[in-house]
Amino acid sequence: MDRPLQELVKPFFQESRREVIDFATDWIFGQSVDLKGHRPREETRNIIVRMTSAYEAALLHNDFGPLADFVEMVATFRASTEFHPSTLLKGAVSVRRAIEHLAPQRFTDPALVLQIVEAFDNVCFDTMMRMADSYAAKLNHTILERRQELERVLQARERELQAKIETIRQQQDMLAALSSPVIQIWDKILLVPLVGEITADRASQVKRKLLDTIAERETTSVLIDITGLTVADEHAGAVLVKMVQACRLLGAEGMLVGMSAAVARSLMDQVDLREARTFASLQDGLVAALEMSERDSDAADG
Repeated sequence: MDRPLQELVKPFFQESRREVIDFATDWIFGQSVDLKGHRPREETRNIIVRMTSAYEAALLHNDFGPLADFVEMVATFRASTEFHPSTLLKGAVSVRRAIEHLAPQRFTDPALVLQIVEAFDNVCFDTMMRMADSYAAKLNHTILERRQELERVLQARERELQAKIETIRQQQDMLAALSSPVIQIWDKILLVPLVGEITADRASQVKRKLLDTIAERETTSVLIDITGLTVADEHAGAVLVKMVQACRLLGAEGMLVGMSAAVARSLMDQVDLREARTFASLQDGLVAALEMSERDSDAADG
């Protein structure tokens, strides 16, 4: 804008500043779907105030520094809130729209009005291009940051999930160990109390742990206590037979203790327990195991 035109426009800016700002604010609020009802009007008005000052510095003083600072500020702000690109560009046009509307009310010469609008067009288009470039770069940066943050959140949740799974696994192992312990109650005598239902996984775990313990402690007798057994079906009977047989393979005597009449009848209908010694109580089984241990000791001494 040349000096004579600047001198004509300067009073107009000073006298109509509030009208320009209010018109521009109302115009962009009516044009942009992501502003009205979503962002406070005062926020947009403050941005228009700063943009008007930047346009004024560029047009009246040939100082484009405030305009460059404004573009950087508004592109950063709008990118962080992920506004539509069209809203950003409409913001750049809003002050020009206000000038186009208000200038004819101040200046009666149509040619002069056209000069003023054209001057605003040049600055406005330059601002729009700067905004588009800056906004695209900053929006990409914002999206990358959001993606990285999302990845960090997902990784944290994955670690949390894995930690919970590991805790559950440890608790399951602990529960299994507690529900199917192998206890040494005397020298070379083990006790295996079975409580509840013998599932396939539990049976496998108990047998594995039992065999390892028999080998480690040179066991001669294993008392398998079925007092707390809640299910005495064919599967349970087969598991008991296999446990007795497994003990025998390692040179230990497997004995079933806590055998009630009801359980005995149920198991007899399902499996052949004739090769397993059975006792009505743990005490009776322990006495038998101690007697056998004494005989073996005497035979070794003799």
